[in-house]
Amino acid sequence: VLVFPAVSGLEIARPFSFGDLPRPTIEPVLTVGGGDEVQPTFAVGQPHENHFLDDVLRAGFKSDFIEYEKIEVIAEKMLSPIPLPFVAALVCAYGTHIINSARREAFKARQLGQYRLLQKLGSGGMGEVYKAEHVLLKRPCAMKLIKPESEADTLAISRFETEVKATAKLTHPNTIEIYDYGRTEDGTFYYVMELLPGLSLEELVERHGPVPPGRVVHLLRQVCGALAEAHSVGLIHRDIKPANIFVAQRGGIHDVAKLLDFGLVKERTAEPDDAGSGGGAFSGTPQYMSPEQASAYDQVDGRADIYALGAVAYYLLTGKPPFPGTNVMQLLLAHASHQVAPPSSEVAGLPEDLDRVVLRCLSKQADDRFADAASFGKALAECQCAADWTDAIA
Repeated sequence: VLVFPAVSGLEIARPFSFGDLPRPTIEPVLTVGGGDEVQPTFAVGQPHENHFLDDVLRAGFKSDFIEYEKIEVIAEKMLSPIPLPFVAALVCAYGTHIINSARREAFKARQLGQYRLLQKLGSGGMGEVYKAEHVLLKRPCAMKLIKPESEADTLAISRFETEVKATAKLTHPNTIEIYDYGRTEDGTFYYVMELLPGLSLEELVERHGPVPPGRVVHLLRQVCGALAEAHSVGLIHRDIKPANIFVAQRGGIHDVAKLLDFGLVKERTAEPDDAGSGGGAFSGTPQYMSPEQASAYDQVDGRADIYALGAVAYYLLTGKPPFPGTNVMQLLLAHASHQVAPPSSEVAGLPEDLDRVVLRCLSKQADDRFADAASFGKALAECQCAADWTDAIA
């Protein structure tokens, strides 16, 4: 039975048929206004005759609030067959709309602990990052997620937890701040960190080209401070690269450098890292990796991070890493044995003292580099261009 919605007080319920399908024997009932019933007469095999329309119109005259014209239009539409392809198209379009709406609503409703996911920001080897907000405080934040789907994900989860615990120990203003950490019922691991408005150093160079020397010094001195604290508590980052250093605006101050993604962090006092080095394996980014990190992954110290930060400085000054390319083995060989061309040979006019600082960081032997991050930061501060960029200028 097809029931049509009431219009101007008229409610119609009758058997439904297409074309010349046999007419059901059940008589239709038409109710008008306060309950007046009319028993229309139908002939078998004549579903589209006007008997039903006539009965509707006659019933209409028995009600003071039904207009003849409206009933005529409604009745004609009820008796007009709708092409099946048109119906199918409408159903498909509406179904797609419902599915997409449901997906959007499901995403909006997704909540982990006290945090609601708002927008996906990116993904990487350690999981996905979303923009989120605290449900009660309405504080914007970034949330990193890992959902294990197989036993192979055990390594990723182990690194994920290591990253959280390691970063939570650090309080330097140029290290990303961790707000919270937890697990959901479905096994998803997450941690919540400050949301940084700005660009990574990689994005900065891709959009604007090489960075002025004074600004490079200004930014890297801040990273040296963050590394100095990390190294002092026995943490080696092992994956310093332009994408892991953010240039943000914090508290009304621009060009605030933030060191993030401690996913490959190593504690110097820990046991050998079987996950990272078993069988000669290593982790890191080859374009910015020190020679010893590929050959003795478990034995690196803070000077490996200094090498990587020197490679980042090279990238900022020239717009490319010390050894461009994508072939991993060729890159590792270059870091281990090829001489680095001075940044000034790539970009004319770079200060000689900054040239020397960067090249010292990129020494093949760890003993030839700066002994620690504090020494590196001091050397940067002594460069003549250090005064060319300040917080006020930024």
